[in-house]
Amino acid sequence: MGLDINRFTESLDAMKHLKIIERDKKLAFDLDLYNTPTFFINGRKAVGNRPYEYFKAIIEEELRDGKK
Repeated sequence: MGLDINRFTESLDAMKHLKIIERDKKLAFDLDLYNTPTFFINGRKAVGNRPYEYFKAIIEEELRDGKK
């Protein structure tokens, strides 16, 4: 995998990315995101593992609504 374990451990120990992680956690909380995967299609939230047809139907509906 090519992971430099020393660099990785140092980064974790230094909490180098803590601010970014905390920002992303707050954003997820604010958007009421608790499940993966979660998708947004033109502002519509789709939660969970969905088949292709599900997304196709949403996209086609959004395209139709956009032409009104």
